[in-house]
Amino acid sequence: MVLAAADPEGTAQSLPKAVKVIRLRGPREELRRALSRAETAPARYGSVAALAPEKDELHALCTAMTADTWTKSLWSEALTIGIGSTVPPEESARSFRTADAAVKRATEGRPIVSWEDLTESGLISLVAPETREHFAEELLGRLDGTPTGRTELTRIAISFVRHHGKVHAVADEVGMHRNTVRTRIREIETALDANLDDPTARLNLWAALQIADDRKT
Repeated sequence: MVLAAADPEGTAQSLPKAVKVIRLRGPREELRRALSRAETAPARYGSVAALAPEKDELHALCTAMTADTWTKSLWSEALTIGIGSTVPPEESARSFRTADAAVKRATEGRPIVSWEDLTESGLISLVAPETREHFAEELLGRLDGTPTGRTELTRIAISFVRHHGKVHAVADEVGMHRNTVRTRIREIETALDANLDDPTARLNLWAALQIADDRKT
């Protein structure tokens, strides 16, 4: 997507150094109203907007500094909005993609979501809630039925990932002999069918534990 800004008289303006793409979704008529509001926006927003031809979306671009204010001026109760990442004008396609990820997370209760909202919450937040719940339960559910039990192994696993696999630190934290900790870690690895020295396996375990913890709060 390539956009260029113009003032109401059609005079070309130089693009700012940083811009954001905004994607709005909702009924076509509401999007048309939002487009009308966009077309009358103050020139300082450096904005331009257009309706997507094949789906119920409005695509817009404005200066990064004014994105939040301008977005709120476009919003109505029938719309959800995603604000993309801050990029140079020539990289607006990247902001377009991140705005898509953001608008997919927008809901009636949280109608405006920015890419920064997602990334500040960590990598896990980029995964759809239902998908990450299934992922965590599928992985940690393998600890059910183990000799030690899921609750205790989860406690060991949390300490293990927190201390980057250092057995002595885990032993000190949980009050357990190091050899017992090693036995528990092997039990976790057997249940998960994974080697926790492998970075990917350890990342998956960390993510599942984080999701499970978030679910409690």
